[in-house]
Amino acid sequence: MNKTEVTKGIHKSWSFVEELCIGMTFSNPSPMKVEEEYRNLVLSENPKYEDIYLCGIRLSHYNFMLYDYSFFQFSCSDDYEVAYSYSPNPFGDSFERMEEWRQLLEQGIILEPEFDQLMESSQVSINQPPIRYENSRSQYRGLEHPCSHLHIGFHRENRWAISRVLTPEAFTMFILKQYYPTEWSGFGYSEESEFGNNFEERLSIERRDCRIIGDDFFSDREKETFHFS
Repeated sequence: MNKTEVTKGIHKSWSFVEELCIGMTFSNPSPMKVEEEYRNLVLSENPKYEDIYLCGIRLSHYNFMLYDYSFFQFSCSDDYEVAYSYSPNPFGDSFERMEEWRQLLEQGIILEPEFDQLMESSQVSINQPPIRYENSRSQYRGLEHPCSHLHIGFHRENRWAISRVLTPEAFTMFILKQYYPTEWSGFGYSEESEFGNNFEERLSIERRDCRIIGDDFFSDREKETFHFS
């Protein structure tokens, strides 16, 4: 995918988030650029997920944020390699307090250092694993490093192979279906849809729009193993 396609996908993803009534902030309509502080923390030795999350919050290093302070990031390099990620709030159900703190910050009642301190004082409760998707031809190594893959959780070396190149909207819809089932079922319900749910039908269509990876980057041996299709 190129940057124009990813940009369009970001807008479509946010529109879908709004349909589920779970959006809070649409921060950046374009693919994310490298933020050195954030990148260095991610690549540091044994980083804590909550520290990476708070860094993303502090730098507003995301494309859009949901009502529960989870956020999505989308990036695309010049050689058409893409990465998308969903970062859930690692502080459990504290998002209501976080919203109160955010309003205090916006009103100038507290300053950013105080806001950061309040966030850091929250109890860590990672109930949902972060999800990252990558499509990278340059890093492809057969069965060892799939071209298109998911990272589930915070372990860097787990890669779940996918036989297609995901669009931003396909990734977003897939995540929202898994993590926001109440909104997915409630707002998507339709007796007219063959799926019984308009969102399921649209996800099926979006899946078909995800290009199948050729044999050069998804071998016959890989096709014989477990993978997402």
